[in-house]
Amino acid sequence: MIILNSGRKLQIVLSGAITTNTLHITVGYTDKRVADDGLYGGYGSQNSVSNNTTDVDICDAPKSGEIRVIDTIHIYNRDTASATVTVKSDESGTEFILVKTTLATGDTLTYEDG
Repeated sequence: MIILNSGRKLQIVLSGAITTNTLHITVGYTDKRVADDGLYGGYGSQNSVSNNTTDVDICDAPKSGEIRVIDTIHIYNRDTASATVTVKSDESGTEFILVKTTLATGDTLTYEDG
């Protein structure tokens, strides 16, 4: 389970420059907040594209007082060459690698909670 708080976001970075096409990323999540009558929240998603060797935020941190539970992550390599992808969390500037893998052309890296 991946949980974000107001100081933690998800990022992607490639180990090298793309050849032709950026990678497409979709993250689905559930925001939850504690209230007097219990835990409640809503669903959302965020789309982004890779940016060569520069970190890209693929899921922003939630608002203060909320947590964001990551339900799904889909990273599709639409480039004409393989791409080495690193997915990491950034917690107030400290990075934690979640996965690093190479995707062949047309491959999708998928994470599903549970």
